Parts: sequence; structure tokens; C-alpha cells
Amino acid sequence: MKTVRVAYSYDDSIASTLVPQCAAQLLVENLKPDSLIVTSTGTPMAATIRALPPLDYPRAHVTQMLGSLSSANSLTDSPEICRMMAERLGCAYSLLPAPLIMGSAEVAQAVRSEKLIAMTLALGNRADIAIVGVGAIRQGHSGRIFHSFEDAAVARELQEKGVVGHICGHHIDMHGNHVRTSLCERTISIDFERFRDIPLVIGVAWETWRARALHACLVGGLMSALATNQGMAELLLDMD
Repeated sequence: MKTVRVAYSYDDSIASTLVPQCAAQLLVENLKPDSLIVTSTGTPMAATIRALPPLDYPRAHVTQMLGSLSSANSLTDSPEICRMMAERLGCAYSLLPAPLIMGSAEVAQAVRSEKLIAMTLALGNRADIAIVGVGAIRQGHSGRIFHSFEDAAVARELQEKGVVGHICGHHIDMHGNHVRTSLCERTISIDFERFRDIPLVIGVAWETWRARALHACLVGGLMSALATNQGMAELLLDMD
């Protein structure tokens, strides 16, 4: 880990304001004039962007890290988060115009071969900074972004393979290793191994039910910076 910011809070409702402010500060401190930033999806990402002041980085670029979820959650979905961050930074952005999970591996492969999709994924693989949340397995399922695709068979597969969470659309075990599942070949996201090479990955998390998944990310070296709250930080230290 390069840096950690811990908000003084044990309460999730208070942390939901303080932690994104810490994450926004980390991002601002590490921005360069020509930074290439990739963004994830979810409420922590949207809250972090709202905490950013308007900036002037016209040579920077923001890229969508993984495919879209649905129009029902547009304010916390990948395209809108990407657009909002670019607006805050005063720079251009590249969207990934495809669903997160395709209907089959064959369709996903064809989509990845489309010029616009391929260019955006290639751009994301060369990012300087990533800002991400972490998904956790709860009651056998991976949460909102995989909700429509995880039936009983997939839930059983996750359990059998020791999956504890996911990051940038990829499932991981307790050591932060990538776990290949039946969803992998259908997922539109930047490559897991390329993701590990991003110089600065800022994780944003505060809800304690994400602790096991967040701990796996830290153990596996998937994050190099973290914005969290005191309750989560103490829990992570106890887990070590």
C-alpha cells in the first residue's frame, strides 16, 4: 500500500460522506496533467465524484472500466460515473457501450472484437489511476452488478471455488487471486492481470460487511491506496 486515508467514523451513514471525501482528496493529490483514469461502478464511486471539486485537466482522460448494468441505476452505473468524473476534471472520456455480462461467451468475444469496444478496453489497460469499490459475497451471491446472472448453479460454483468478492467485474478468493467462473467468458471488463499493473488503484469502502472481500484485495495487492473509515480499518487489522 502506498497510502491510506481513514475517516474518523464507526457509523456507516457518516462514513458514506467522509470516506468519499478522503477518496476524492487522494485522487486530486495524485492527478497529473495527462493522467489516464479508469472508473468502476456503484454508490462509493458516485459519492467520490460528487466530493470532487471542479478541476481543469484538459489533457487527462477518463475511461469506463467495465460494461453497463441497467438504465434503472444510471446515476451509479459505469457510463454515468465515467461521464461525471470527466466533467469534474474538465477532460474527455471514453465509454464502453456494452452490457457487463453478455448472453454467451461467443457473443462476448464478438463484442470485444468490435473496434470501439476494443479501443476502450485497450485504453483502460494502460491507465495510470483506477478508482474502484469492492463487491462482497452475501448470502451466496455477488450483489447488484451480478444479480440478474447468478442462479443457484452459479451461487454453488462461487461457494465451491472459495469466492469472497469481486473487483472490476472479476471474482477473487481470500488471497486476492482471480477465480475463473462460468461468467468470466461473458464479462466485458478490462483484463484482470492488466488491472494489477495499474500504478495507483484507489479503493473506496466503508461498510463492514465488505471487510472480507476488501481484505482479500489488500492481501492480493489489488489496491495501492485505500479510503475507508476507522471501523473498517480496525476490522482489517484484526483480520491480519
